[in-house]
Amino acid sequence: MTTETVTSTKELLTEFVRDMPDKITLAEAIEELQILAALKEAQADSAAGRVISHEEACRRMESWITK
Repeated sequence: MTTETVTSTKELLTEFVRDMPDKITLAEAIEELQILAALKEAQADSAAGRVISHEEACRRMESWITK
């Protein structure tokens, strides 16, 4: 995959198929697509401002550990 911004699901899939190795199992392809979907969702969350700081994330995780 390149680092260019992919704007649509169709473009993402087209790039994925073009760049995937000749020998890939269906399970491996599905796993890669799940990762790409999660990254695309994370990018959308970031663009929409649905993020927290590193410090806030650490504070929240600390509260999970101490419960």
